[in-house]
Amino acid sequence: MALPSQTAHLMNSGVIGPDGRYLAQLDGGEGVVYADLNRPDFAMWFEKARPWREQAMAGEIYRSRAVDDPRSTDRTCL
Repeated sequence: MALPSQTAHLMNSGVIGPDGRYLAQLDGGEGVVYADLNRPDFAMWFEKARPWREQAMAGEIYRSRAVDDPRSTDRTCL
């Protein structure tokens, strides 16, 4: 999560892992923060979640539950 230095008093920039926790975080002020995501405890996130996400984006997972309603396909309404 990259934030401008003007907001350092509110929240520091940092790297958030796939589990939602900070892996690395600045102590404040300006700087660069990085973290290694190639870790054994993240293998499940990258090996199992990635194929699921690809199928979901292609629309294959919920195709049988797709809504067939004109209100869902008509994108002309403001």
